[in-house]
Amino acid sequence: MPAPISRQKRLYMISRASFLVRYGLLALSLTIGFIGVASGASLYPARVNFGNSPQTVTVTNPGSSTLHLGQIEIVGANAKDFSRTTTCNTTLAAGADCTISISFAPTASGVRTAALLLPEDGGGSPQTVSLTGTGQFMALSPDRTHLVNTFTNKPVFITGDTAYALVVQPSSNADVEAYLADRQAKGINLIWVGLVDATNHGPGSHNEGHTQNDGFGNNPWNGGADFTGMDSATAYWTHVDYVLQTAAAHGITVLAGTAFTGAFGSCTFPYYASMATSSDVTMRTYGAFLGNRYKSYPNIIWLQGGDANVSRCGSDLAKKEDDIARGILSVDTNHLMTVEATSGVWGEPSITNWSVYTFSASNPSGWITLGTIYPKGTPDKDFSLEIAQIISQNVTETEASPFVPYFSIEDAYEYEPFTAPYNDLELRQQGYAEILSGSKLGRLFGSSGVWPFGAGCCQNGQTWQANMEHPSSFDQQRLGQLFRSREHWKLVADRNHSVATAGYGSDANLSVTSRTSDGRTIIAYIPNGNATTLTVDMSKIESGIHQATCWWFNPSTGTAQLIGSYANTGTRNFTAPDSHDWVLVIDDTSADLPAPGSS
Repeated sequence: MPAPISRQKRLYMISRASFLVRYGLLALSLTIGFIGVASGASLYPARVNFGNSPQTVTVTNPGSSTLHLGQIEIVGANAKDFSRTTTCNTTLAAGADCTISISFAPTASGVRTAALLLPEDGGGSPQTVSLTGTGQFMALSPDRTHLVNTFTNKPVFITGDTAYALVVQPSSNADVEAYLADRQAKGINLIWVGLVDATNHGPGSHNEGHTQNDGFGNNPWNGGADFTGMDSATAYWTHVDYVLQTAAAHGITVLAGTAFTGAFGSCTFPYYASMATSSDVTMRTYGAFLGNRYKSYPNIIWLQGGDANVSRCGSDLAKKEDDIARGILSVDTNHLMTVEATSGVWGEPSITNWSVYTFSASNPSGWITLGTIYPKGTPDKDFSLEIAQIISQNVTETEASPFVPYFSIEDAYEYEPFTAPYNDLELRQQGYAEILSGSKLGRLFGSSGVWPFGAGCCQNGQTWQANMEHPSSFDQQRLGQLFRSREHWKLVADRNHSVATAGYGSDANLSVTSRTSDGRTIIAYIPNGNATTLTVDMSKIESGIHQATCWWFNPSTGTAQLIGSYANTGTRNFTAPDSHDWVLVIDDTSADLPAPGSS
């Protein structure tokens, strides 16, 4: 146990940043230290991590006489990235305290540093607090309810795509650039990329032509055993650097898969097969390699698992994933982390078998700081089962204890199920159902015509370049535009049908509704168009002028049609303009919000 802080020191500083600042939740770190500390004085902990939200440093005078304080300053290389407000005056009475609130708004990526200086006449002046921050495109908000961009301090809605083989399959950097430029143009801000892969790329099928080399012939392990030799595999990891840095240049965060477990239906599939025979030290060393190499990148969310099936493969699988995560955290507390898990029939909510690894007040060492749902499975030929799974997984994750905010990481991709693929309407419906039933952080979609980038095992349809122009990509773009035009981070699912009270249907024709917690907006997705009439309790709109403005948003074109403005009393019936799917958007008129889907 470290020695306690000396009470003889006339001035000391402690951070009131709470447990929320541990393990990558936020992107700024604060190290507290002293200049000229009296003999025997010490401070524990020496380092506290916090993000773009103001964090409080308390200045206390435990002595018996008044302290005189000088002007508080922030100095150093990146001093403009940090700001402060304070309740401290020029004097501090014996036994009194005051506070300094520090905020972080990075003006550039990478590590940003500065120092807080507090002159005083109690000895050892000036007192110093060193500030170190790493900005992130996606970090948790101060209240841990949604994502924010710490460069802009604005909420972030995940509009994601699966680009699993982007590191390992393309043999041209021009292809990497082409993919990222296209996705940036379509509003994609998160892509799932496997940093290494053993089975889902190369010229052959799953059962032949296995390779771990990338498209340039470079091996991640320098030709040795899995999860070893990374430091010598310079060419491979330099290419990974290139992909991540190019994604950052396009404003895209990478959901960085550390090693796809591949245990959906088997415990002998790579990478779990090699994890099982690797030591804990080996796995932690691999994690530390990743964390150290990428700790200052602004565009990473770490992903453990990938079809991680604890129910089938047992606790050792979770232990090996935990090893990688602990290795990363030993050097990188800047980034969020999550897991993709499965039961072997359906994907499953992350809380189901991973609660022991989930961050909470009582589990501050937990590394899962973002949750996931994974509503995809072997019975998904019946679309009604797909919708039911979306709803039930959202309920499970929303009611989870401990709770962390979550997103939908994977549903049925374009061309899936392979024996009877879903059509564009059904692919679209998955996304709206996921978000409006609880996944308010957003969702990833995918196409089996894009993510393999031509790999012989997995490519479907035309070339990946042609598949990027299919309707599903544009539908994902329009979904993002709609939710970013409203306060998506405040959405609460209408599970008890107190907002949409009638006409909401069931099964494949279920209309899903959410309302913002402040009552300013209601959003309802209606998959069967004018085949139903949705009844809405208009009093659920909070409005100082008692008026609600109503819109139709077309999810297949991105256009909005004004319905009209009505009193926020009683109920009102809404019938879509035609038989296609539509989104009903109702707003507080006094909020003066733009048309749905507008910036």
